[in-house]
Amino acid sequence: MKAPSEKEAIRQACELIAEWLGVDAKDISSRVPQSRAADAILEVGKHVFVVESKSSGAAAIVSDAAERVCAHAATVSKNASRLSLSRI
Repeated sequence: MKAPSEKEAIRQACELIAEWLGVDAKDISSRVPQSRAADAILEVGKHVFVVESKSSGAAAIVSDAAERVCAHAATVSKNASRLSLSRI
């Protein structure tokens, strides 16, 4: 099975977040951080999600991405949640 593109993975993350929060996915704003420290920052209401996706499910790659997203989330917002996705 082919991994989804980064854009598709972010779209899927929006859908999951919308489902979790009981909102419409169209209500979630998405932006790419200037630093490119993450793939996207998704915001809805007071919630902020820092998203990083990887096409590999290798533990070292996903672990490194999760650490970087956690560090970046702390600089984005005190309300930021970290969301690391593996596109396998």
